[in-house]
Amino acid sequence: VEVAHSFGIPVEAELGKIPDAATGINWEDYYTKVDEAERFVAETGVDLLAISAGVMHGVTGIEPQPLDIARIQAIRSVTGIPLVLHGASGIPADQIAAAIEAGVHKFNADTDLRHAFRRGIEEVWSQGDRQFEEAVAAGRDLMVAATVDKLREYGCAGRSAVPA
Repeated sequence: VEVAHSFGIPVEAELGKIPDAATGINWEDYYTKVDEAERFVAETGVDLLAISAGVMHGVTGIEPQPLDIARIQAIRSVTGIPLVLHGASGIPADQIAAAIEAGVHKFNADTDLRHAFRRGIEEVWSQGDRQFEEAVAAGRDLMVAATVDKLREYGCAGRSAVPA
């Protein structure tokens, strides 16, 4: 943290464990503990903290675990820094809104974006023999559209401090 800060670079750390979507999950084994988050942030000086509060890596057909909004609020209260949710793919919009209200400032939703990219490639390949570049371009276009949708859902579209 000291080295990164000396160069003006913010540091994000992750505390807690994020389960794989394909496993049976005992959520209490994975959640970030409030007292540990408080101590970790105080001792390290990180700028953002990724926490585990009901997220998982990957998306399956199982009903998603509701986010532990009270835990998010408590961690934000004791740390005072922006929180992050890794594994945010598949979280319903109302849960995203509640997490933002509770103190989450950043969401990582890689699986949703990869699924959009794959869908574009598969749509091109299903049409028969096509060039690789055409399939990748279609995947990229769907991934860009999915990214824009996520930016809107997360409430950050149109909020850049940098003029267009």
